[in-house]
Amino acid sequence: MAEFIIKRVLSSIITLFVIITVTFFLMHSVPGGPFATNEKLSKGVIAAMEKKYGLDKPLFEQYGKYLLNVAHFDLGLSIASKEGKTVNDIIAQKFPISAGVGGLSILVSLILGLSMGCIAALNHEKLVDKGVMFISTLGIAVPGFIMGMLLLLLFGVELRWLGFIGLDKPSDYILPTFTLAFYPACFIARLVRSSLLDVLGQDYIRTARAKGLPPRKVLIKHAMRNAMLPVVTYLGPLLAYVLVGSFVVERIFSIPGLGQFFVDSITSRDYPLIMGTTIFLAALIIFMNLLVDIAYSIIDPRIKLK
Repeated sequence: MAEFIIKRVLSSIITLFVIITVTFFLMHSVPGGPFATNEKLSKGVIAAMEKKYGLDKPLFEQYGKYLLNVAHFDLGLSIASKEGKTVNDIIAQKFPISAGVGGLSILVSLILGLSMGCIAALNHEKLVDKGVMFISTLGIAVPGFIMGMLLLLLFGVELRWLGFIGLDKPSDYILPTFTLAFYPACFIARLVRSSLLDVLGQDYIRTARAKGLPPRKVLIKHAMRNAMLPVVTYLGPLLAYVLVGSFVVERIFSIPGLGQFFVDSITSRDYPLIMGTTIFLAALIIFMNLLVDIAYSIIDPRIKLK
C-alpha cells in the first residue's frame, strides 16, 4: 500500500506539472492581454501595470518564476480584483461556497442513484424498472444547464416555491443542488442496476439465500458490496463533473462561488486567477482519484494495489 501511494503521489506531481505548463503557455498564446481590452488606459499605464505583474519579462522567465512561486504555495495577485486580493485569498473565500453546493449534490446523487438502481434491479423488467430507466435515460440526455433553467422557471418563477438568486436561505440550496445532482444520479442508477443484476445471479448470493438469510441482509451485506465497485470508480469523474458543472450552475443561480470567479477571470484575462484556479481544481481531482483507488482495496480485498 505504501509503495502504491508513493508512486501515485509522484505521478500526481508530474501530472500537475504538465497541467501547469500546458495551461500557462496556452493562456499566454492567446492574442492580447489583461489590459489590452481597456481603452481608457494609456500605453504608459499599461506598461507600468505589466511591469507590476511581471508581464514585461520574457515568457520563459515568467514561467520559471511562476513555478517557483507555486512551489511556495503562492498563486499570485489577482489582476481583476479591485481590493487587491491574492488568488489564495479568493480561493479560500469562495471555494467553501462552491464546496457546499458540490458536496450536497454529490451526497444527493449517491443517495438518489443508489436508491433508483436498487429499486430497478429488484423489480427487473417490471413497470418500476422501466420507469426508473426512462427517468435515468432522460436525465443523462438533458444537459445540466437546460435542467437548471427548467427548474428555475418552474419552481422559482412560475410557482415561486423556491429562491433562485444566491444562497441566503437553506431552501436556496435546493435548486442548484438538484441541478448538479440529477445527471450523476441517473448515471449511478444505471451503473448500480446493471452491476446489481449481475451480482444477484452469482452463486454466493444463491448460497446466502439458501441458508435462509433475510433478503435485506443478502442485499446490503453480500450483493451491494460488490455492486458498489463501479460506483466507486465513478467518484473521480463525478467530482470533476460537479466542479465543472458548478461553473454553469453558479452563473444560472447567481451563486458567488469559485466557479463564477473562474468564468469571470477568463473573460477579464486575469492570468493569476486562471492559473491558480486551474491548479487548485486539478490538484483536488487528482487527490480524490487517489482516494478512490485506495478505497478499492477496502471495498474488495481481492483487488491488489500495485
